Amino acid sequence: LPEEATKILTKWFLDHCEYPYPEQAEKERLQREAALTSAQCSNWFVNKRGRVWKTVVNEMQKNEVPVTRENLLSRLKPLMS
Repeated sequence: LPEEATKILTKWFLDHCEYPYPEQAEKERLQREAALTSAQCSNWFVNKRGRVWKTVVNEMQKNEVPVTRENLLSRLKPLMS
């Protein structure tokens, strides 16, 4: 995806890191803002949640680290830059 589109989606993802599941209207706004198709936007979120977010959450739970916004951001930011 274009760098600008990735920046837009990444910002939204990190802003909503506790529950990175945009509602339909929000997803449509992100698609327009990032100039992506519905499939591109949906696939990006599916991939980031599966490859990054769920992995981080599972690791935190395994290590008994509280799954807080602060803890999520400290682990997600380096992986999403």
